Amino acid sequence: MEEQYKILLNHLYKVEGGVLHRNSKEFDITNAYGIYRHFHPKAEIFTYIDTIASSVTRAPSNKWTKEQIVAINKLIDKNKELDLSYRFYREYFKSLNIEQFPPSLVLSIVDCFTNTQVGTYKAIQEALNDCHKYGLFKHTPISKTILPNKDDILLVDGKFGNGSKAAMKDFVNRYKGSYEPSSWKDELIFKNCMLLYMKTNYAELVLGNSNHTPNLRGWNHRMENAQHV
Repeated sequence: MEEQYKILLNHLYKVEGGVLHRNSKEFDITNAYGIYRHFHPKAEIFTYIDTIASSVTRAPSNKWTKEQIVAINKLIDKNKELDLSYRFYREYFKSLNIEQFPPSLVLSIVDCFTNTQVGTYKAIQEALNDCHKYGLFKHTPISKTILPNKDDILLVDGKFGNGSKAAMKDFVNRYKGSYEPSSWKDELIFKNCMLLYMKTNYAELVLGNSNHTPNLRGWNHRMENAQHV
């Protein structure tokens, strides 16, 4: 398993309490790694859980009692659940391709991506432009597109194409594999830039549609949490 997915799955396991559960306000079960059946009913993990749950109850999972869920938890093979959860998230984040990002940035990027994909790509592109301006890495744009700002290396369009991927690769490989004590500082600067642009994106959403106003507090809280992971 790739380091990025180890970090992600370990984080989700801690956040979700490491057990199968159903919260009082939810429609169905959530597994130990945060896969919610109501949104992902066809996920392979639930086929497995249904199979082992059949020795406890024949009722559908949205009708399971707390006692039944506790009993089912005891039957779950943790290694099997980890493997199936890993396969689920590999597919879920296929378009994001989290292996391309530094491990220290994975949780922040994933947290943003699950809320808005285009907004996250734009924030990453803005952060790459800024980090390049700050001299944190070198990159020669592969696109001949004329950019609005001559100091930018990427067009901020929310489309993470070959140009964006190449810039991200150069940022990741900025020390060519050699140890550099200040490396983590560069990644912290990148994260701060990205989260700042995410907040700007949320503000623009509210300005464009006031119906989003009630969500703004939650979005900002999400960014504050991402700051510390």
